[in-house]
Amino acid sequence: MMFEKSRELAETLLLSREKYMSMYWMTRCYRSLSNWDKVFEIFAEFETHGPAELESEDLAHMLQAKGYALKERRQALDAIEAFQLAETYARECGMHFMVCDDAIQRAHIHALLREYNVARDILLATLEYAREDASV
Repeated sequence: MMFEKSRELAETLLLSREKYMSMYWMTRCYRSLSNWDKVFEIFAEFETHGPAELESEDLAHMLQAKGYALKERRQALDAIEAFQLAETYARECGMHFMVCDDAIQRAHIHALLREYNVARDILLATLEYAREDASV
């Protein structure tokens, strides 16, 4: 896979951001192929070194990808946690669209779990956040 070669090259050149972006795209490819062992192997590797080496924007992207993978695997509580962390990092770096998307994903999972009040509260808070963002 081309992303594996890209990752190897980035590691050789000590380019940590490029290495993790290659890992991000690898997880997306393996997820579309339903190769879950490989997807979660990459996320496990990311969690050992990634948070210390990456900026908020890149962490938000990786954690969002993990949230989608967990959601697809029906691991609801872990997915909620991943989306919540992604939302925190996205908020930190001012990626407002991603903050809203992560919150909507959390609300969707809560609705699937029949936790409608929690889902409603998340959506109302997201709407308020979006209104504040639009007025700035």
